[in-house]
Amino acid sequence: MSSPGDMRRGSACARACNATWPDNPKPTSKPKRRVDGQREQATGRWSDSRVGRSRTVARQRNTCRCRDLRRAQEFLEAGDPVSAEKCRKLNYVLHNSSLPNSVKLGKGARFAYGGIGIIVHHDCEIPAHACIGSDITLGGTPGSPFRLTADRRRLYVPLIDEHAFVATGACILGGVTVGKMAIVGANAVVLKDVPPLAIVAGQPAKVVSKITPDNALKYRGTFAAFRDKSQSEYIEFVASLSDECRSPSEIAP
Repeated sequence: MSSPGDMRRGSACARACNATWPDNPKPTSKPKRRVDGQREQATGRWSDSRVGRSRTVARQRNTCRCRDLRRAQEFLEAGDPVSAEKCRKLNYVLHNSSLPNSVKLGKGARFAYGGIGIIVHHDCEIPAHACIGSDITLGGTPGSPFRLTADRRRLYVPLIDEHAFVATGACILGGVTVGKMAIVGANAVVLKDVPPLAIVAGQPAKVVSKITPDNALKYRGTFAAFRDKSQSEYIEFVASLSDECRSPSEIAP
């Protein structure tokens, strides 16, 4: 004699056998991918009222670091440090970079490749149209030569002046100034001031060439702000800057 359990199993089997099954059953939906806890915490959904739409900060992978920094500084000026800190965390997680919200960034300044792998001291100044490459370090060095700010403060961190170009892998330490339209070569180590229009390279960096009105067109593509200007405007700017400054001297080892 069958037990009640056997009878129930038999009824279930009978119903399964008599059921009508589709020829092409739909596959089951894939489980949602789990998001890393650190990234989920750092890139939570937040609203940017200045651009008029809500977004997930994780979607901003390819956003320029300059734009994110300016947005963070706008949040600070508006009295919203929480959103500013989210911008900083976003940059750290997505770009593997350290760019504090206190860095002074001029109009038109930019970071190559969105600013990957950069380390910038919180007191650094990057004025208008300067360009910073990837994997660079702009750091302070205690006991190094200092520079004076407009309000007569001593700073032991770099100033990258207008239109200066810092190539990939460069390391600039201490209170040095990279002059206007100067070029710092890839992987250079800069420990002393770089004159305007100078081209430096090496470890430690030394002046290897100079931009003049005669050879200026050779370097025009380096300066993004002049790519849409005429040749005459670009050369005229170089000539006027050359007249303002003395000839660059070699950086002492």
